[in-house]
Amino acid sequence: MPPQEAEKPPFQSTLGLKYQAHRDHSFRCADLWLKDKRADDGAEGLWRIHDDLYDLSDWIDKHPGGRDWIRLTKGTDVTIAFESYHISTQAESMLPKFFIRKATIPRNIPYSFHEEGFFKVLKSRVRNSLENIPEYSKTKSKIMTDLLLVGYIVTALIAIKTFSFLFGILSGILLGLMTVAAHNFFHQKDNFRMYYFDLSGLSSREWRISHAMSHHLYTNTIHDLEMSLVEPFFQYLPVRDSYFRRLTSWIISPFVHMLLFDGSLIKRYLLTLLGVIKEINKTEIIPFLVPTLMYCLGGRTFIETIIMWMVIIKCGSFYFGFIGLSAGHHHPENFHDGDTPREDKDWGLTQLDAVMDRNEITGSPFLVLVCFGDHAIHHMFPTIDHGKLNYLLGLKIHKSRGDHFHVSADTWLEEKGDNDGAEGLWRIHDDLYDFSNFIDRHPGGSMWLKSTKGTDITEAFESHHISLGPEKLLQKFHIRKAVTPRNSPFTFHEDGFYRQLKKQVRDVLKDIPKNATRKSKFITDGLFLSYVITAIFATRYMNYYIGTLSGMFLAMVTVAAHNFFHQKDSFRMYYFDLSLMSSREWRISHALSHHLYTNTIIDMEIQMFEPLMQFLPMKKSFIARYVSWIYCPLFYMGVFTISFLRRMIVLFKGEFDKFEKTILIPFIIPILMYIFGGQPIIDTILMWSYIVLIGSTHFAIVGVNAAHHRPDVFHDGDTPRSETVDWGISQLDAVMDRPEITGSNFLVLTNFGDHGLHHLFPTMDHGKLNYLYPTFKQVCAKFGVELRMASQLDMMKGMLKQLANTTPNPLRPGQKQN
Repeated sequence: MPPQEAEKPPFQSTLGLKYQAHRDHSFRCADLWLKDKRADDGAEGLWRIHDDLYDLSDWIDKHPGGRDWIRLTKGTDVTIAFESYHISTQAESMLPKFFIRKATIPRNIPYSFHEEGFFKVLKSRVRNSLENIPEYSKTKSKIMTDLLLVGYIVTALIAIKTFSFLFGILSGILLGLMTVAAHNFFHQKDNFRMYYFDLSGLSSREWRISHAMSHHLYTNTIHDLEMSLVEPFFQYLPVRDSYFRRLTSWIISPFVHMLLFDGSLIKRYLLTLLGVIKEINKTEIIPFLVPTLMYCLGGRTFIETIIMWMVIIKCGSFYFGFIGLSAGHHHPENFHDGDTPREDKDWGLTQLDAVMDRNEITGSPFLVLVCFGDHAIHHMFPTIDHGKLNYLLGLKIHKSRGDHFHVSADTWLEEKGDNDGAEGLWRIHDDLYDFSNFIDRHPGGSMWLKSTKGTDITEAFESHHISLGPEKLLQKFHIRKAVTPRNSPFTFHEDGFYRQLKKQVRDVLKDIPKNATRKSKFITDGLFLSYVITAIFATRYMNYYIGTLSGMFLAMVTVAAHNFFHQKDSFRMYYFDLSLMSSREWRISHALSHHLYTNTIIDMEIQMFEPLMQFLPMKKSFIARYVSWIYCPLFYMGVFTISFLRRMIVLFKGEFDKFEKTILIPFIIPILMYIFGGQPIIDTILMWSYIVLIGSTHFAIVGVNAAHHRPDVFHDGDTPRSETVDWGISQLDAVMDRPEITGSNFLVLTNFGDHGLHHLFPTMDHGKLNYLYPTFKQVCAKFGVELRMASQLDMMKGMLKQLANTTPNPLRPGQKQN
């Protein structure tokens, strides 16, 4: 009787991978996938790396990444995992201690890792690059993930408390975002954030197998468990299938997406009962922590709690499924097992063959974290935190520029010092001065000089000092000439526009009535008192209409206080800090950066909105150009809070020398609200948070649409007037004013009004600016320049157009189009 032929597998791998015994099992899961690996890999009950066998039994509990990585993979070929998970050479140098013998059968895997091959060469270069990546890039990922967790829990509690399905949907979206973000952490060594993933109903332990060990290492092949788990609903391999089944998969896909979270949970419980899964993991209780909180704190029945939790789970599951299945792999141009593979089976190249990235996601730390972004490089180096991946893409990153979450006033000053050629002193034009002994005697306050040591302060010196006194004092502090040219294109020639304007303004100041300044002080103090009183009343009566009014007063007093931090130290400048923002930091980011280098690449107020709002005319994704119109109001709500969180990050990093006592100022008001409002602390915090949210929104709407962002206003990248330009004229090129604001003391003070003159003379009180217009117009006419005007509505429309603008203006400022 002739021998029977081996049964032909249902699908023939074009890579030569063996069809696993349980691939089509009704209950296929991570544990069965590992069981098949042990049967096929020729590891002989040990750990196989390339053609060598190792016994890592004594290393399980000492493994820095956590014991599961070693314990679960016993009896399998861990070559790909070893190569991609260990970037340093330390792990490789330790291997000989655990060597047992050579394997007796060839590897069951076609991929190669030659020293001169693509992946090994890339890994060597990445190893060197990692040394220069700042550690705070990882801190960003942690903070964003933690905030998503807090957002999920808070919105879930609000949803059940109010039984609002709108909040339930929002909570579900946050759950989906957080689950994707937590995936970043289960790739790494054991840490508590990896368990955020389990809140969804999915299992971080199971996904370390199905995703990290299967999908990541055998992408789009018959060994990719993420392919087989969604079959037969979705058939991604190029196999013959009926038209009806193909069409049906399009229709049922949204429903499958909604079942991923709770379906995974139910399936694990079922497989445990059937004995397919041998271990009962303590983490299986994690998904029920949030619904338990909802039931205990929500004040609803058990059934209502379950219904709301199901809404949240379904929304989160839909987001996760939709993003996950559309993230990088399934496109006819991507390699899928069954397609003709390349001849060079270098593992890194095969990853690139099976992945596409999305240009609207790459570049944004937040979108990368919550949308499975930078997918290709994440596949090749899965243990590298998502916050670091952007540094490996070969993008031009100039220190903190591009690192939007971490950029701070101090890092801006440090980089300015690196470029200004001030040699550790203070540079004004081409001369160096030593003001060390003058810091504490400076009439404007010590901070201005202390912060700017080691930088070029030419623009600040010229615009902040209108009288001739400071210029006469300079010679007493002169040290020597600078050795390098200035790193600034702006000029201050004696016969130029700005110097001539300043000369005439100096004469006008003598005739401005003194009560002009008193008006500003009176209005600002009135706004402060109104904010405090309405905040207390809003809490006492838990009235959100009064809370809205209080938020608007907070925004107006914040804008008004900005008038005072431009001037010498005074108590009114600290009204600004009531908003959660910092007057000290804004003296740098606003007064020293934005005011002096308006709409340029070193304008911090341009940089700090990126990548969510990109005002420079450059290549932008569709999301940055048009979707930003929708989400920018949501961003406005967080401007105050985000500013506070940025400063907290500095403290969390251990930089306590940057601690400011003023960081406590914002909490004076909620303390007063609690003492005099007569409400529980939770209700007080909720009302204060609402007031801050309203204030933040009002402040940002007014600030972003005040003067600078229209396609016909100069932005760095547009054609400038010339290689060098009078600083005053460059300010007018980057500013427009609003006729409905100009002329009213109150509106000017609370709406960043008289913006052109304020930029030119920032230390002059807003109450005096209106008196300068006759002289200002005469000098403008003499030099052929003008302060352009546009209505508030036109400014808001122009801002949206500038967000969408990708084409630099070819016309020089003032040049008319033929």
